[in-house]
Amino acid sequence: MERRSLLLPALLLALTGLTAVNLVGLMAVGHSLRPVSEAQSQLIARLQQVERKTEPLAPLQAQLTQADGERTALTAELAKAKETLTRLSTDLARLSQDVGTLQIRLRELQDKTPAGAAPARPDLAQEQRRYLDSWVERVKKDPAIAPLAARRAFGVKGVAGLGAVLGLDEPDQARLERVYGDFAARLKALEKAHSTVAVEGGSVRVYLRAFPVQGQALRDEWHKALAGLLTPEQQRLYKRAEMDAILFERGFGACDLSIVATRQGNALRIERKGQKPDGGGAFQNTVTIAGEGAIETFPDRHLLTDEALARLR
Repeated sequence: MERRSLLLPALLLALTGLTAVNLVGLMAVGHSLRPVSEAQSQLIARLQQVERKTEPLAPLQAQLTQADGERTALTAELAKAKETLTRLSTDLARLSQDVGTLQIRLRELQDKTPAGAAPARPDLAQEQRRYLDSWVERVKKDPAIAPLAARRAFGVKGVAGLGAVLGLDEPDQARLERVYGDFAARLKALEKAHSTVAVEGGSVRVYLRAFPVQGQALRDEWHKALAGLLTPEQQRLYKRAEMDAILFERGFGACDLSIVATRQGNALRIERKGQKPDGGGAFQNTVTIAGEGAIETFPDRHLLTDEALARLR
């Protein structure tokens, strides 16, 4: 009984000691956690400062996004503008060739003018000659304008005008005309062989298939013939003036072409769709040739069958 009475105070004393030890431990942990708490408070304050500094970045990001969208839109507009410029250049070249064709037709009609008819203006040929000579002289001073000069010269005097720009005298200009006439006829024959024609109501449809192998062979022959007609310097000027594109507008069988011709009163409406000879993309254009003799000046007349010609007349 006495032993039990001694044991109880001992247990109370031990419990009191453990409690004291725990209190000391908790105080030590609290003291250790105080720097952590302070560091956490500093970190939260720092984050709040960073957030306040990044708030102005939101409008800037929106502006950058808007600018990027505008840049994309401008890029698309620039691409459209380039395409429009290319199409206009092609149309200008075609119009220049059409003018040359009409001038040739005019000379033919003048040759057929009956006796007693009013004579042509005697100064017209002189004006054209002065105009052509001015472009020839300008090319000598500035070869960079050769492409424009060549098209102007071709519009005035056809193939001979190109010869003048190249520096050929009149006999060599006539020789260039004859050689070109032979190759142009051979190219037209190849186009005829690779085309199909269908008459549909009041319209005539022509489909011209590409013939790149035969076309390239003919082109090589043409350049070989030029080497016999021109000096090396003249050949370089020929290339710089892009005369191949003037003389052979759609290349040497390098692209497919679809043509729809429709008679509309005394005019002929012609729609063309195809691929550019240099692989630069598709093209589409529409021209109207007015007058009773429109079919005679139709550039693709050589592709038409007798039935198609009769329908368009």
